[in-house]
Amino acid sequence: MNKLTYKLIGTTLLLSNLSADPLITHVELSYMNASGNSETDTFAMKSNFSKKLDEIKSFKGKATGIYVTDAVGDETANKFYIEGEYNHQLSDAFFGFLKTNYTVDKFSGFEYRLNI
Repeated sequence: MNKLTYKLIGTTLLLSNLSADPLITHVELSYMNASGNSETDTFAMKSNFSKKLDEIKSFKGKATGIYVTDAVGDETANKFYIEGEYNHQLSDAFFGFLKTNYTVDKFSGFEYRLNI
């Protein structure tokens, strides 16, 4: 079985100014070509980020995706997911948040899914 994998991982800290908290990001991209009992080409990505806006507010999110084809070029997996979350501290013992996500999965039986 031959297996060829390329993976690129990057973590970045972006500072908007010195007094604010940084936007923290992490990104992974990978490509894999496998042969043996079955031959596949796989492309995958994963990323996440977070940002503290001030003492009581923050935002974070993530995204993932995978795309796989077999030896004749037919898709065997095609999925994308993205999520975002906003947090707000209302008092020392109480906070609120808004979370949303969106999923597209060609082989799951639904066209897309949106949750808020």
